[in-house]
Amino acid sequence: GVDFVYDPCCDWYGFGSGWTLVQPLVTDCPAGKVMMSGSCQACPATGRCLETTTKYGACVCVKCDCGYSGEQCQTPPPPVYEVQCGNMVANSACINMQQAAVSATAEWLERPAQGDTCLTRCAARGTLLGTGGCCYFFNLQQTACRFFPGIGTETVSQSYKSTAECTRVLIPHTC
Repeated sequence: GVDFVYDPCCDWYGFGSGWTLVQPLVTDCPAGKVMMSGSCQACPATGRCLETTTKYGACVCVKCDCGYSGEQCQTPPPPVYEVQCGNMVANSACINMQQAAVSATAEWLERPAQGDTCLTRCAARGTLLGTGGCCYFFNLQQTACRFFPGIGTETVSQSYKSTAECTRVLIPHTC
């Protein structure tokens, strides 16, 4: 447990884990301070650490910057991925998109008026699913937008069919 309670006049409180109860009590200074050069000094918040306290008489961090974690803010945040789609290419379709097994995996993304809107929807769906794939835009008398996870593109003769390759990319940590 973390030393959040300090009461120098009285006996200690019966809460915490069993491990906490067998640890030596450090009551020289209140929580958030340690004994240095004969007096209680506040634990410094340095580096990625935004807020400190004490644990068994040693300074630890309780709030880290930029998604880091750990008692010394040593653990980086988990990686973040998103799907980004390239430009629409006319006269192309998703590979084997007419096969029942492939068509069954496609995500219907409504009937946007523009291919750019379809690209935005495909990127969002790919990010949600955690995979790249093929963004398909059909524009004849009506429009249609579909995202095919994990599928590539191929050239076809119909100019009303367009696709874009969508790729899962790692977003660099900005802190």
